[in-house]
Amino acid sequence: MKRILISFGILLAIAFVASAFIYPYMTTTADEDYPYEGDEPDMPAFMKNRGDKDDFMLRRAENIGLKRGFDKDSPVSPKLRQAAIDKMERQQQVVANRPESAEKDSLLEAWTPIGPAPIPNGQTNGISTAVSGRVTAIAVHPTNPNIVYVGTAQGGLYRTTDGGTNWTPILDGAMSLAIGAVTIDPSQPERVFVGTGEGNFSSDSFFGVGVYRIDNASSQAPIITGPLNTDDRAPNGDIFTGRAISKIVAYEFDPGTIYVASTRGLGGIGGGSTQGAPLPNRGLWRSKNINTGAPTFRQIGLFLAGEPTGVDIHDMVLDPLNVDFLVFSVTNSNGNGGIYTSREHRADFNNIMFGFQLQFFGNTGQTNTELAIHHTSA
Repeated sequence: MKRILISFGILLAIAFVASAFIYPYMTTTADEDYPYEGDEPDMPAFMKNRGDKDDFMLRRAENIGLKRGFDKDSPVSPKLRQAAIDKMERQQQVVANRPESAEKDSLLEAWTPIGPAPIPNGQTNGISTAVSGRVTAIAVHPTNPNIVYVGTAQGGLYRTTDGGTNWTPILDGAMSLAIGAVTIDPSQPERVFVGTGEGNFSSDSFFGVGVYRIDNASSQAPIITGPLNTDDRAPNGDIFTGRAISKIVAYEFDPGTIYVASTRGLGGIGGGSTQGAPLPNRGLWRSKNINTGAPTFRQIGLFLAGEPTGVDIHDMVLDPLNVDFLVFSVTNSNGNGGIYTSREHRADFNNIMFGFQLQFFGNTGQTNTELAIHHTSA
């Protein structure tokens, strides 16, 4: 019996010592500081029954913003992100120009995604359901249904050429991975237009930087041009950064021309928000030289009373049988929300008329709309 007790004690001591060495590799600093509890991935255990989740997340975002140099009471310029990306690319170029060495190889080594994908207990209420990021736009090739482009809220653009079996990210080098619109050029299906910024009006619908044009889009070497965001009028400013692009439409018999709808886009919850910062106008924009080396845009509407920075246009559609008929929806809270049409959007910039066809009653500042045109024989 004594031998058994001694043996058990030795085994227990060995297990204790082994656990002391193994434990640090089984836990993270986050586990130790904020142990996870239950089905709520956003709330640490020490906050259980001690506060409101939304208030906690707001304060957390404000604190993170302070650590990044953002004051919640001071609007943040959307240009800061582009400046940071430019600086990062310059630093990468400095590393690339170094003499060959093991250190250089380690600095340039590609990152490998390891998940989780999907997130096992993502932002769901009541139950823990595996989720992935939300899809914001889909475009299917007009003659080859196996080719599909999918835009995501903050994950960039993905392409499949085999009907969804395999997906390839093709816009990871863009200055914004928030996608709001994807449109295949009907006059040249190998050309795809991508609008950055998610125009869904939520607190995590991030702003974008303009339009990207992708040529040879279904090939192994797509050519990416952008961001395209230049006003054709002096001083040729940036007219999309800080906003979201909710829709892009093109017409088969008017190649080189696209219409772009822009709306609000945010830059984060609480700390780091772009609300209050000087931003370009929202509304309806047109480019008549989108396929050139230096495309430009001009705002052609909509200018309404009480909306000094323009209006939010959430959806837009061209009549497939009549290029002169454009329908779009305006979302705002000043009584101007509704369905508008135009039969003169191809006219000179200063001679465009819009018809107010249907008014949205009440506060439509957070209302999403989806439009389609269906021709009948009647």
